Amino acid sequence: MKMKSLFQQHKKGVSEVISYSLLIVIAVIVSVLVYSFLKLYIPKDKPECLDDVSLMIQDYSCYVNKTDSDPTNITLSLLNNGRFKVDAAYIRIGKSDRTTKTWINPENKGLFSFAPPLMPGSYERRNYTLSSLSNNPVKSSGNYILEVQPSVKDKKTGKFAACTNIVQQTITCT
Repeated sequence: MKMKSLFQQHKKGVSEVISYSLLIVIAVIVSVLVYSFLKLYIPKDKPECLDDVSLMIQDYSCYVNKTDSDPTNITLSLLNNGRFKVDAAYIRIGKSDRTTKTWINPENKGLFSFAPPLMPGSYERRNYTLSSLSNNPVKSSGNYILEVQPSVKDKKTGKFAACTNIVQQTITCT
């Protein structure tokens, strides 16, 4: 009688070892499948901006119109003072006491493309019109902070990479 119960206990121990081994194998297989699946959805090439990409505000003018129905006009001359071409720029403006600035071009999230790209040493003069809607950050005369952030286009993906060097300049709108 004792022999039979020992044999049954031994069988029970073997089945537990097999079940734990199967659980571990299943967990490893599931983790490999999840890793492979997620690897497909993570972008491989992240567009990057080189350190020597730089823009500078060479000249500006800012005119606030007297009536509420007229837009505000900002004219900027942006100079590429870096070593590489600049494909676009994010331009934001806001009151000097505010940390958050408003995009000048909210439809395109502040991005303005240069066509052709702005080569080193060259500049481009652009006129921007801000609407008189509630999102217009320039509603009256005074000092404002203008931010210009260069951006380059990745050749493979066609996506823009915003550079870390942001130029901030205080401008006076009249």
